[in-house]
Amino acid sequence: MKNKFIKGAVILSLSNIIIKVLGVFYRIPLSRILTTVGIGYATIANDIYNLFIGLSTSGINIAIAKLVSERLAKNDYYGAKRVFEIALLIGTIVGLILSILLFISGDLLTKFLKNDNVYYSIIALAPGLLFVPIMSSFRGYFQGHNNMIHTAVSQIIEQVFRIFSGLLLGWIFITKGIDIASGGVSLGVSIAAFSALLYMAIVYVFHRKKRDHRYIRSEKDESETNKAIIMEILKISVPLSLGAIAMPLISFIEKAMITRRLLTLGFLKEDAADLIGQIALGRIVLNFPLIFSISLSTSLLPVISEYMTNKNKEDLNKTIKSSLFIIILIGLPSSLGIWVLSKPIIQLLFSTSTNDIELTSKLLSISSISVIFIMVTQCMNVYLNGLGKVHIPIRNIMISGVFKLILTYILLSYRMIAMYGSVISTIIFYIIIVILDFIAIKQYTNIEIDIQKLILKPLISSIIMGYIVFITKYIILQDVKNILSIAISVVIGVLVYSILIFKFIGIEERYLSFLPYHEQIIPILKRIHLLD
Repeated sequence: MKNKFIKGAVILSLSNIIIKVLGVFYRIPLSRILTTVGIGYATIANDIYNLFIGLSTSGINIAIAKLVSERLAKNDYYGAKRVFEIALLIGTIVGLILSILLFISGDLLTKFLKNDNVYYSIIALAPGLLFVPIMSSFRGYFQGHNNMIHTAVSQIIEQVFRIFSGLLLGWIFITKGIDIASGGVSLGVSIAAFSALLYMAIVYVFHRKKRDHRYIRSEKDESETNKAIIMEILKISVPLSLGAIAMPLISFIEKAMITRRLLTLGFLKEDAADLIGQIALGRIVLNFPLIFSISLSTSLLPVISEYMTNKNKEDLNKTIKSSLFIIILIGLPSSLGIWVLSKPIIQLLFSTSTNDIELTSKLLSISSISVIFIMVTQCMNVYLNGLGKVHIPIRNIMISGVFKLILTYILLSYRMIAMYGSVISTIIFYIIIVILDFIAIKQYTNIEIDIQKLILKPLISSIIMGYIVFITKYIILQDVKNILSIAISVVIGVLVYSILIFKFIGIEERYLSFLPYHEQIIPILKRIHLLD
């Protein structure tokens, strides 16, 4: 069972990494089609979509997986079938209601957002709200059978169809206007959801044909009523769904706040969408280092859970400290590197996407500070989930979210700094989460942190690296082509930082065990005398 769990976690982790990588590269050509204004429209609509998805699906697949797995463990195949069928019905009803609700409330939402240009982007997402809850039911069913492959494949199919249909529809409709093109991109999300649902349905049909004899031969447990099963599903899924809407809700409120506050300062609604789009462009760059923290944090969950179950506090604390150390070693130079190279990166990737390279670059340079805190937050949330304290990350997000919205409102009141209000409040948002999460982790593990080794030395090394990158890019290679000078600067920065972390910080072999391909990396480092 343990090996199956770890294998399943690895499969889903790999699929998530593939999806994130595809997503990062998808948004670069998309931004060139829509420009920052169109990206702003799509981003606003996507926040609404994520809010509805959180309500309808975030908990249902986990609930189905748990209840199906429990019945299969008792060889109650008929009971597992009933759980799935009832959950599928719930998902269909909820999806249909939310889909219709989103479609008919398009005008109301645009009035609340003070931007009627997002109308097409909103209603184009409505069909997806029908497909996703049904698809989540199928995913939960297979996860309950300990089969993560179909979920992973469906996620990749969904992302691939989102990319191709989104880019194609955006390109086709761009002549009709940016708002309609943005709606076409949103329609691609619904098409992608249907494609993934179709795959899951086909797989389910073949799966049932192979296993129908099990459902026939198993003893029917009529003592368990439909109402009892529904209550079980809701008991598990509702709290998870409420937790899942925290981030989308905060983001949605903030987007509405940005538009409303900028309008009061004399800006146009297009200016607000443009700002949201420029922030979204910066997020594309920030997502590159976050791919690493997502893969690391996903692989940590089964390890933390195992140590917690076995009450192995010594190895638990070592794992937390080691993985946190690795995240900081990666996160700090990522933040500083993006900060130093923000303008050349924007010029390289988005010169045709934004009309204000200076503002987009400044937004990215400020946002880069948040990278380290986002990466640490992702890992700390996994620690708390592994410790069985699932409610704490949700609580901390809500507390931090209140501070973020208040700060955003205040900063948007001053015209001189209004454009930077959201990115500044985002940094504070994640800093507060890190502090609250760490307090909780320390409370439940009594972990002790070596500030000098964990923070000060990596910070000093990152500053030295950033200084070297700055000199290389802006002084030594100032007349070299942008893409080449960025590449050379990054390579030199990586080499300098690598030497510093091994010779100045003194990284140990045990820390590298969390890295992918560590079995191949460690011998190489020993051969070149970077590791003892």
